[in-house]
Amino acid sequence: MAFLDTFKSLLTGGRERQTRPARRLNLRRFDGAGTGRRAQDWLPQGPINSELGSSKVRLDGRAKSLFYNSAYAAAGVNAWITASIGTGAKPHSQLAGSVADTLSRLWPSWGRQADADGLSNVYGLQALAMRQLVLTGEIILVRIVRNGHLRWRLLPSEMLAMDMTQVVPNGGRIVFGIEFNADGERVAYHLHKNHPAEGLGLPIETIRLAAADVIHCFAPLEAGQVRGLTWLAAVMTKLRDLERIEDFELERKKVQTLFAGFITEHALGDVDLGESEDDEDGLGPIAQVEGGTVVKLNPGETIDFPQVPQDADQGRLAQHTLRAIAAGLGVPAHLITRDLSQANYSSLRADLVEFRRSVELIRASVLIPGLLTPLWRSFVLHHVMAGALPATDSDLMIEDVEWRFPRWPWVDPLKDLQAEELAIKMGVKSRAQTVAELGHDVEALDQEIARDRAREMRLGLEFGSAEPGSSVADPKQRRRSSGGLRRPQNPMDR
Repeated sequence: MAFLDTFKSLLTGGRERQTRPARRLNLRRFDGAGTGRRAQDWLPQGPINSELGSSKVRLDGRAKSLFYNSAYAAAGVNAWITASIGTGAKPHSQLAGSVADTLSRLWPSWGRQADADGLSNVYGLQALAMRQLVLTGEIILVRIVRNGHLRWRLLPSEMLAMDMTQVVPNGGRIVFGIEFNADGERVAYHLHKNHPAEGLGLPIETIRLAAADVIHCFAPLEAGQVRGLTWLAAVMTKLRDLERIEDFELERKKVQTLFAGFITEHALGDVDLGESEDDEDGLGPIAQVEGGTVVKLNPGETIDFPQVPQDADQGRLAQHTLRAIAAGLGVPAHLITRDLSQANYSSLRADLVEFRRSVELIRASVLIPGLLTPLWRSFVLHHVMAGALPATDSDLMIEDVEWRFPRWPWVDPLKDLQAEELAIKMGVKSRAQTVAELGHDVEALDQEIARDRAREMRLGLEFGSAEPGSSVADPKQRRRSSGGLRRPQNPMDR
């Protein structure tokens, strides 16, 4: 009997001894790792640096092409610029005394000439750098000192030698133009002396700049990533397809309005519908006719036009595609389409709150440590070397700084101000924090308010503000809100 069991087991491979749960376990797997018909053309993503090495130049070029030619791409890029940078991030030193006053005085004067190309100021440089961050995935700034003046120059990402990858003698390596030492620290950048694609006949040469003279800022997606990836990478194909679909639909509408009627003559004559020169797109001879044209045809000649089927779902498809594009860019859909027909206060606020969280994340993890802090550090050290700032407090001046961005626009100013007022009264938020979120300095604001009140008192003016729920026209309320100010009585008013 034991022999028969052994022989049966050899024939069946022992499968009869497996229970049903065990058989199911042998068939289980991750669906995403399958190799069946549904995944036969699904190629896995390789290491991020390998993918960037073969695709970055093309991706950057296509991202720029979409920005210059697609209204939706331009709106999405500009939405990130206005939300994250706006009119510029301003530093506010946390130090007290004369040092903070000196810093607040030196920064505006230096910022007006911070652009080495002389085209903008430090805030315009921030906005242009943010645009480059979205389009090419990285910011490259080079420090330039001329006649004792510190300047920064923004370079295109192509200027960093993407084709330079090699081993260096000291045990380090150069990856995509960035030189690392044996410990993996960035020590230098290899930049093209001239733009490699300008085609001016200039020699393609590279120069080596120390890492201290270069600001390289990008949002890494994986550990060990060396160069940045354009933020349009996930939506490029959809943007391209949507633009082409809309162009084809416009052309179809134009064709439908080309002809108004046809006349067939019994005698031979010239044909008005003939060949023309190649059009600007190089598509060959086409008929140059306009809407309402009456075209004469030769006897026996007819023209047939196919009946193009109408697509009733095209509008819904376009809306769905735009929402997918907005999700891929990380911006609310209404900022791309500028369509608020289906929006209300609640939906706008919910969408903007989530978008603001994403912007705050980019500010805290990318812009402040990668762009703004290096700019501030170079500004402080330069003025310390020039003797305008004390050398003993250089570390504190660099570290104790707060960056203040432009205030967020309100969907409903009254409701938001009431919420801020309630938070301050409940003690869960300080007035200084509220003022900072509006983009102002609470100390400067208080001094300005004090000067305004003193001037109003001196001139006998009264500019009271009504409390919520009351009428501004109420004289008693105006007297309470104005802190006791009275307008001088005019004898003629009695």
